[in-house]
Amino acid sequence: MTLSRVLLVFSFAFLLIFLPEEVLARAGGGSSTSNNNGGGFLGYIIGGIFSSIMAVIVYQKNKKCNELIEKLSKVDVAWDPHALKARIELTYFNVQESWKQRNNELAKEHMSQGLYRKHKFKIERMIEDGHKPMMFAIKLNQATIVEVTDFEDDSKDRLCALIEGSMIDYMIDEKTKEHISGVAEDQTFKEFWKFVREGDNWVLDEIDQTATSRELIKMVASSEVV
Repeated sequence: MTLSRVLLVFSFAFLLIFLPEEVLARAGGGSSTSNNNGGGFLGYIIGGIFSSIMAVIVYQKNKKCNELIEKLSKVDVAWDPHALKARIELTYFNVQESWKQRNNELAKEHMSQGLYRKHKFKIERMIEDGHKPMMFAIKLNQATIVEVTDFEDDSKDRLCALIEGSMIDYMIDEKTKEHISGVAEDQTFKEFWKFVREGDNWVLDEIDQTATSRELIKMVASSEVV
């Protein structure tokens, strides 16, 4: 291993150990995150290096996933890359709208039974408590597939997309209109949206709003078929 490679590995390990986890935080009860480099100029530089390294990792994960998806699509219609992209985007907006309107039925066809029940419970609690989500300017800036697992048993197939979005997102008391939580400003966020296969279609099974860089690094592109 060359000296430059050793230094790169050491620097990457340092970032993983000493930098706080990057929280990838809408629907499901999440909240937007803000970047705070408490270390001043040095913290800003280290944070920039960390972000650059993570961007490279996301790119590499996505490249491997796209290569595998291209191969799988030749033998399995469910892996058509254009259909996958459209499905993820449609799911994102439908799920956000269902949360905004506190009506889980609006996104039922886009969710697994487990996630449907989980959101149904949370929405019912919001209504009982008189809490109303205020969500505006909902945008999907990017959806990047970072993990693909394909099995001979199609019902076990999984994929994960790194969602990068933005919106104005806060909570009010429905009767008094009092501001309860959140910030009435446009905020950006990152989340892992994890999908499972149902027949030839894909449904959302989990919104991971506490995902970390370590979890991203562990993600793979694998197949038992091709």
